[in-house]
Amino acid sequence: MLRTITDFRRLGKRKLNGRTPEEAKKVHDERARRNKKVVQWHDLYKKPCEALKLRYGHECVTVPLGNADLEFNHKARDMYPQRKNWEGSRVTRQSVPNGWRVREINHGRYSSRCRYTRWSYCVEVRSCAWVRSEVIYFWFSNEKARKVKAPKGYYWDRDINGLKLVCKASPKDDYHPTAWDLLNLKPREIARVLQERATDRRAARAIQRQQEKEAREKQQKEMETIRRAEKEGATVCLADSLLAGNCLAGTLDWATRHGFDRANHYTPSEVLKHANGDASRVALVIAVALRRHRKEMDQGYAELAEHRA
Repeated sequence: MLRTITDFRRLGKRKLNGRTPEEAKKVHDERARRNKKVVQWHDLYKKPCEALKLRYGHECVTVPLGNADLEFNHKARDMYPQRKNWEGSRVTRQSVPNGWRVREINHGRYSSRCRYTRWSYCVEVRSCAWVRSEVIYFWFSNEKARKVKAPKGYYWDRDINGLKLVCKASPKDDYHPTAWDLLNLKPREIARVLQERATDRRAARAIQRQQEKEAREKQQKEMETIRRAEKEGATVCLADSLLAGNCLAGTLDWATRHGFDRANHYTPSEVLKHANGDASRVALVIAVALRRHRKEMDQGYAELAEHRA
């Protein structure tokens, strides 16, 4: 980028286009001043979020307050004791004169016949961070920027949920710190919280996988019972459903809705066809029917009382 008079004098008359070197330098400086990518460093103190966005191409990200909003909520309620409709605190990237303010929210009239307007209030606090992989600059309230380096083995990143600390060895393990964390905890302590949360997530995932495995095994056993009953020629009746623990009213209602006769017997495949995804309860009834069928085959006769309900 040309900046000095000497640089413009070396261009020659053709490139100066009839201007003197002083005039060409003045035009150049004016264009550079209008260029948004040319950021003066004093703007980083006055408007840090806007200046960093212009200079590096991405803006600051808001950081949730966490427990850091308690002090401001108490101040706001002490300042305006007559106000009642308080909402939760909000964060902003914009510079606020005192670092925080009370925002009034107009919800309109209560109804078309009511003259009164419903107002609610919330505390708005400046809490934002500019993110790079190795370091972040954190602005909270009217304090100066805090420089927070990522601990060894971790890096800072951002996603749809905001600022996060990520473990290099396991990128799926991350933690979204709050303003309270950044103000009161050291980076290594935040990383320790990340590892604790990651351990809890792994334990929860292990329990979930075990439950899914048990559910699959249970489903396989149920389907095996149904196939075995179908192969051995067992049939299902109303008495089997009652013996399996189902109530009479619910069984009759289900049978009526699917066109079953309470006095007839049906194959397991016919009953399973109308299970509506609840094969577990149907498999329990078929298991009862299979035990009755095997008992009858062993003794060589059927007891009619076991088929009546």
